[in-house]
Amino acid sequence: MDTNPPTNNNGEIGRYLAGRIVYKVLPFVILLFVPLVALTVYNSTKRDVYDSINTKFQEEIEHLKLDLNERTQFYIEGFRGVQGLFESSTKVERGEFITYINRTALLNRYKGIATVNYLEKVTDKDAFLNELKSDPILIEQGISDIKIIPDLNKEEYYIVKYIEPLATEKNLIGFDAASDPIRFDGITKSILSGDPTVTSIVRSPSSSKPIFLILLPVYLPASDVSSTKLREQNAIGVIAGAFRTEEFFSFALEEEVTSRSLNIKIYDSKDISQLSDDNLLYKNNLDSAAASLNLNRKLLYEIADGSWVLDVSFIPDQSSNQLLATPALRFGAVVVVGFLLFLISYILTRRVIIIREIAEKYSLESLVFEKTFHKISKGSSELFFALSNDLKFVAISDKLSTLLQMPMPKFKGVPINDPLVPGQIRDLTQQADLIKAAKLEIADGTVKINGHTPDLYKYEVQPLKDNSTVIGIVCSFSSMVPEESPSAEA
Repeated sequence: MDTNPPTNNNGEIGRYLAGRIVYKVLPFVILLFVPLVALTVYNSTKRDVYDSINTKFQEEIEHLKLDLNERTQFYIEGFRGVQGLFESSTKVERGEFITYINRTALLNRYKGIATVNYLEKVTDKDAFLNELKSDPILIEQGISDIKIIPDLNKEEYYIVKYIEPLATEKNLIGFDAASDPIRFDGITKSILSGDPTVTSIVRSPSSSKPIFLILLPVYLPASDVSSTKLREQNAIGVIAGAFRTEEFFSFALEEEVTSRSLNIKIYDSKDISQLSDDNLLYKNNLDSAAASLNLNRKLLYEIADGSWVLDVSFIPDQSSNQLLATPALRFGAVVVVGFLLFLISYILTRRVIIIREIAEKYSLESLVFEKTFHKISKGSSELFFALSNDLKFVAISDKLSTLLQMPMPKFKGVPINDPLVPGQIRDLTQQADLIKAAKLEIADGTVKINGHTPDLYKYEVQPLKDNSTVIGIVCSFSSMVPEESPSAEA
C-alpha cells in the first residue's frame, strides 16, 4: 500500500483561490467597461447620425439649386415671348406691347416683377425723342415732357421706350439704362452672347429700392446672329424685366423653404467671402433655428451669366430631431443593459463564490484528513475506515473492504444505516461492545467520541473475532466532498 499522501489537492485549492478572486472581480470589471462601451456606442452613433444628416443636407442643397434654376428659367421663358414679339415684326407699336403684356398676364403670373421694359438701341436721340412725343398713347396719358435721363453725350444709348405698368412707371420713359455701369454690362453681355443675362443689384430709378434685371437681346427680324460681331451689328434693343429681390425669391423659394429643412440667404456677390447686408438679396428669417447643428454651406450659384451666393444652413425637422436623439438613447440603453449585466453577474458570482468557498473548505479538510489517514495506515493494522459527520463512509482500507465483501467505491458517501450496505457493516457499527469500547455516540446526526464532537479524531475498537483492530476516523466535513477526495486505496 502506497504511504505517500497525494498532492493533487494543493493544485485544486490554488485554483479555488484564484477562481474566487476572478469571480469577485468580474462584476466590477463589467461595471468598469459599461461607460467605456456606452461612450463608444454614443460616439459611433453620433458620427453615423451626423453623416446621415449631412448627406441629407447636401442633397437638399442640390435640390434647392435645381429648383431655383427651374424657377428662374420659368421667368426667362416668360420674357422670351416678349422677345419674340419684337423679333417677329419690323415695328412693334406701344399698343401691341401693352396688349401682349396684359393678355399674357406677365405682371400677375410672375411674382416679383416690378416692370417689363423694352430698351431701344438709340444712336440719334433727337429723332427718338420726337417719336416719343408724337406717340398717341403717351399724349393720351398726358406724358409730353419727355427727355433722356441722364442726358449724356454718347454715341449709343439703350433707352426705356416701352414700359408696363405705364400708369405708375411713366416717369421712367426716356431713362438711359446704359448710363449705369451694371446695367450696361448686362446689356452688352446679353447682346454679344445672344443669351439671357441676370444683373447684379441695382437701384430702381423711381423708388430707389433694390432690384435686379433679367435681360434678353432683340435683333432685327430674320437677321444673321451666328457670330458675336453680327449680333452686335444687328441688335436693336433689349427686353428688360426688373425684379423686386425679396418678392422674387420669396415666391421662387416659398414651397422649397416650407418643405425642406433649410435656412437660406442669397447674396448678390461673386465671392463667398464678400457677404454683407448691403448685398443681401433674400433671407427667410429662420436664423435662430439653424444654429443648433452648425451645418452650413456657402456656394456660388451661377445662372444666365449672373452670380449669386447661397448661404444655406440646416434646420432639424422632426425626422432629424429623432435621429439626433438616437445617440443619447443608445447610450442610455447600453448603460441600463450594462448595469443589469453587472447585477446579474454580481448575484451569480456571489453564489459561485459561496459554493466555491464551501468546496474549498471541504477540500482543505479533506487534505488534512488524507494526511492523517495515511499516517494511521502506516500502523500494523490495515483495517480502518473514515466516517463523516453526516454519518457516511468516505474512505475504507482495501483489507477491510475485502473483509466486508464490498468494493471501496460503493462505500463513498453511503449512510451507515443504508439497507443496501452489507450486514457486516451494519453489525460493525451497531454492536454494543463496539460503541461502548469506543465510547462512540451516533444520534440525531451527531457523532461523539468520549462525549465530544471531534474535528478529527481517531479511535480503535476490536469488533472482529480474529481480534483484528479496526481503526475508525470521524471527520468534521460531510460526505459532500469533491471527487478528488482521498480514498483508502492510497
